Amino acid sequence: MSLRRLGLVYRHDLKQQTARPLIWILIIMLALTAYGLSRGEGTISSGDSSVGGTKAWITSEFNNAKLFSMLVFLFYSFFLAVAAGMAVMQDEELKVGEVLHATPLQPAEYTWGKFLSVLTAFLGVLALDLLFTIIFNHLLPNPKAIEVRGPFALRNYLWPALAFGLPTIVFFAGTTFAVGERTRKPILVFFTPVAAVLFCGFFIWNWAPSWLDPRINRLLMLIDPAGVRWLTETWLKVDRGVEFYNHARVALDVPFLLSRLGFLAVGLGAVVLAERNFAANLRGVPDRRAGRLIAGGDVSAVGSPEAEIAAGSAGARDLGRDTSSVRAETPATPPGLLRGMLHVLRFELRELKSQPGLYLFVPMILLQTLGTTLSAYGAFDTPVLVTPGTIAVRAMNTLTLLTCFLTLFYTMESRRRERNTGPCQCDYATPARTASILFGKVLANSVVGLSVALGTFVGGAIAILVQGKVALDLRPFLVTWGLLLVPTLIVWTSFVMLLF
Repeated sequence: MSLRRLGLVYRHDLKQQTARPLIWILIIMLALTAYGLSRGEGTISSGDSSVGGTKAWITSEFNNAKLFSMLVFLFYSFFLAVAAGMAVMQDEELKVGEVLHATPLQPAEYTWGKFLSVLTAFLGVLALDLLFTIIFNHLLPNPKAIEVRGPFALRNYLWPALAFGLPTIVFFAGTTFAVGERTRKPILVFFTPVAAVLFCGFFIWNWAPSWLDPRINRLLMLIDPAGVRWLTETWLKVDRGVEFYNHARVALDVPFLLSRLGFLAVGLGAVVLAERNFAANLRGVPDRRAGRLIAGGDVSAVGSPEAEIAAGSAGARDLGRDTSSVRAETPATPPGLLRGMLHVLRFELRELKSQPGLYLFVPMILLQTLGTTLSAYGAFDTPVLVTPGTIAVRAMNTLTLLTCFLTLFYTMESRRRERNTGPCQCDYATPARTASILFGKVLANSVVGLSVALGTFVGGAIAILVQGKVALDLRPFLVTWGLLLVPTLIVWTSFVMLLF
């Protein structure tokens, strides 16, 4: 590996990363968040302050640990997925990969240069986030936050950022980079942070019944990429008093420290695997029968010259038949708005069936929606009675959030597909109206969200029938999901299409 070539890739890609609107949008979001939290809206809850005593400081090490563990996980992960997961795919879309890999540049130099540039950019964002928090907490005058401001101590900011923020950034940067390089599918790249946020936000951070085995509880602490559960269960669940949280240090025990180092190792190890896979696909896979290299492992290209000539002739005959049938079926007049929309809708629905991300997202959403609804507990840890109304209303919020995430990714994917695969010029040359193409895609991606709602209804209906306490009634589902969710999906998908 040449450090000079690695440095060239690193510097060039870092310059591109720092100029992207993506980075600056994240910086603006973090600055606004730091300003809002500096007004005392986010502090550790403690009983001492409820009777007029000392307030919990927003500048303490414990409060900053809670802040950075959640903030980095919830905000940075999505932006890292776009920057790191799309790094290799963007070069392919811009058609510069062929030029780059015709040079002496090695696969390791290319992959590590791009990964380190993304990592450096987001570590710079983390440094700016720390700076914003310090400025708003200590330098700007704010009479409303006088009682929750403590003295400045640099350790109160650096240690939480290093212990909780750094491993999370490296973990998401490495895993999304590997997923993007391995699959070349943006939908699977975006699946990684969404799955992590949903799994942690709705299960890892909140699920702590009184009967839970302490060993399982300890395991859940160690597999949390953000470290929120460990912080809550170890230090915050039992109130230790305001004075403790204002002055004490966040001491990491050995298992949790090894867990943070493990997330660092997983992120860097994912890049190592991505580099090896990239090198194997770039240099080709050896075929023992023919004694030649097949780029990307396409063994169908190996054969005798006669077989290749015959295959080419057959392909030409098939192409001739296809073009003649197209000429015969082409209508004399352009299709109308509705007819063109239905053609696009049928095509998009056929394409959706072959998308692997759909089979990952939909079961995950069903488990999350039904899990939070059917496992709800009332007083004294007693299960809540399952009725059509409770399922429809309890699942509405989660279902809307997750289906909007899903349709966001699939709408972007459907608009990028023609450009990425090549036939966009042919697509735009067809007599179909632009409105037909766009609205057909909108309806197809809205059907994705409706399919999730239908699956949720089937799961809820089964739970009602198994419990056998109340009768199944469709009206709550038709009112809440039919009148509220369906228009939301169509408007949301149209809005995403408009922004694109």
